Amino acid sequence: MSGKDGGVQKILREKYQKALFFHSARHKLNLVVYDFNQIAVIRNTVTIIKEIIKFFRESGLRRKCVPNIPMFCEILWSQKYKSIAIFKEHYVQVVKALSTLSKDAEAESIADDLEADLRMPRITNRQTHRANPPAQTPSEFRKRSLMIPYLDSLILSLEQRFSEENLPANSLLTLHPHIMVQM
Repeated sequence: MSGKDGGVQKILREKYQKALFFHSARHKLNLVVYDFNQIAVIRNTVTIIKEIIKFFRESGLRRKCVPNIPMFCEILWSQKYKSIAIFKEHYVQVVKALSTLSKDAEAESIADDLEADLRMPRITNRQTHRANPPAQTPSEFRKRSLMIPYLDSLILSLEQRFSEENLPANSLLTLHPHIMVQM
């Protein structure tokens, strides 16, 4: 809708050359959360959670194995957070259900239907495509491979999206009648 090359923004700029375009604070926050997909560990984790939710929601029989977990909404970070929070709350039940389904050979029959090959992944001595920081404890490993990159990305993204150059556009929000009444 707001694409500068072919969306509403382009149409408005053609008609009103001096018009300013800026994202709302809510949209900027959505973009900050979206920027987390640049961190491989977070992107992979979110993808796996999304696929597990989809797996259980695709079948009425599998749906009965776990509580109803809503699908991700890729646009609204609050909906994505809600799905992940419910998934986390029922994580043990989800793992047990997956274990039960794999023992009942359902995974094998689904793989056969999809003509997918269920083999162990190739194991190498040197990791090159995932986080492998030196660490003495599991807690230290999680901090170095997940939390520190996550926080760095959050700080950088917030600084970029809410920078001083956006201050004039953000100050226009004070002209909104709802805010003016509160002043």
